[in-house]
This record gives sequence, C-alpha cells and structure tokens, in this order.
Amino acid sequence: MKLNVIDRSNYLKGLLVLISKDKKISEDEKNFIMSIGNKLGFDKEFTEEAIDTLLDNEYISQEPPLFSDQEFARSFIEDGISVAITDNQFSQLEIGYLTSIAKKNKVDNQWLVQQLSTAEHASSNESFYIPHLSVEKYL
Repeated sequence: MKLNVIDRSNYLKGLLVLISKDKKISEDEKNFIMSIGNKLGFDKEFTEEAIDTLLDNEYISQEPPLFSDQEFARSFIEDGISVAITDNQFSQLEIGYLTSIAKKNKVDNQWLVQQLSTAEHASSNESFYIPHLSVEKYL
C-alpha cells in the first residue's frame, strides 16, 4: 500500500498546519518538515517557501486532512507527534489538531490516547533527532 499524490499532499499540508498551531516554527521543526517533504517527493524550494510563508499565509486551510486509508492517518499522527515535540512543548492546540485528525479518519481513540501519553513523556527530552519517519513504510 502506497501513499497516492493526494495523500502525500495532505500529509505535508497537515504537518505544516500542525507546526503553525503554536505560532512559532523552531529550527528542529523546519528540519523535520524539510526531511519529510523530501521523502514525500516535494521540491526543496517548494517546501522551504511553504515553511517560510506559513505563519503569514491566511489561505492554508486548517481543516484536518482526510486520508484514503486509516493506516495513513495513524502514520500521520505518529509523525505529527514527533514534529510537535521537537520544541519540547506539546501544546493543547497541537493535541487538539491531532485529535481532530484521528476523529475524522476514524482512528481508535484508545490508540490515540496511548500515543499522546507516550509523547508527553518524550517531550521532556533535552535533544531531538529523527530516528525514522512512520510514513516511510508507505513510500
């Protein structure tokens, strides 16, 4: 099972919306999005411009993405949690957005709560690195 073009676009756009929730973009968040944008097949310049204009772009829909497969939504939530904790803060707005994505994609709430609980403990780590991206198994 592979991500189609629409799912790839929704994946990147959803992560962009997620990192904008706290109205600041850390260098680690930017690096994460650049890495995932590259893996999803997006041009480096396109991804850079999307990040650089993100906070001022009023035309980006805040609507949670709907994926063609529930497994893609789970993967998105895992990667979304990873990017959300890069700045060692897991805001209620970020949690709310991930929760709305889970609901829209009919992801099991118990699974989501477990993921969020694990992430809240991990967000206190001093340094951040990307060991792997959940989405890679669908590329």
